[in-house]
This record gives sequence, structure tokens and C-alpha cells, in this order.
Amino acid sequence: MPRNIKKEYNWEKEKYKRLVGKIDKEIAEKFLEKLDMPFALWLKKEIKKYMKGLNSMNCNLKEYIDSVKKFSKDTKDWGNLDKYNHYTSDGSDWKESSDNAHGGLDVSWAFHKDVTDDEIKENFIKLITENLDCIIFGNGIENLNIEIQNLD
Repeated sequence: MPRNIKKEYNWEKEKYKRLVGKIDKEIAEKFLEKLDMPFALWLKKEIKKYMKGLNSMNCNLKEYIDSVKKFSKDTKDWGNLDKYNHYTSDGSDWKESSDNAHGGLDVSWAFHKDVTDDEIKENFIKLITENLDCIIFGNGIENLNIEIQNLD
């Protein structure tokens, strides 16, 4: 029986998300030389590890959207934010703390803004991308450009 390429393509499209990154060639080659497994396998493990951390604080996109909207509404009458504090969401609500010990995602960008769901999604992707950048390469490397396709 011949393979049904269209059916396989549709199955793969439903099952997997393609992450595409552009990384400085020299950095990428050095990184791959030191890696002791295929990059795709390593990336999958690192993403699972990262997502486990997010899941432990119950942070998902819907909850982040709700927290950002609540933060925007709750702080509408504030004059300013304390520059020494962190304003983040851990998935249950937004929090103000001096050390972000709970490890939440930033919501301060929504201060004094009427935010839309699309704007919140864009910032969520940006935060996740920045965190993946730190996981994959550590701080200080600016050349990672991850595109997450079909978020909805």
C-alpha cells in the first residue's frame, strides 16, 4: 500500500509545532560541537524542563491574560510603579514583590495601558522567548530569534 503523503503531512501539522531560530553561525557551530546529542532532542528536553517550571506555578496563556488585565485595572489609579519591585503573574493573580521569588512572568509593561488580548499574547511570546534564550544559551547572547507559529 503506497504512503499517503498528504495524510502524513496533516497528521504531523496537527501533532507538532515547528520552532525556527536564527542564530549567529559561529555561536551555533560552537554550541553544536559541544552538544552530546541531536539538537532537536536537546531542545525538546530543555523546553519540557522549562514548561515543567511554568506548570509548577500554573501559568498558562489564559491565566496570564487574566492576570495582566487585572493588573492593568487594579493599578489604573496608581501614580507610578516602585522601580525596585517586580510586578509579575504566577498564573493565579499578579503579585508585587521585591525579589520575584515566586518566579512569575512580568506584567509591569501593562501599567496605565488598555491592553488587548493580542497585545498580551505578543508579550507572553516575548517573555517565553527570552526565557528560552536564557535556557538555551545563557545570558548575553542577542542572536536568538525564535518564531512560534500558530499560537491559537
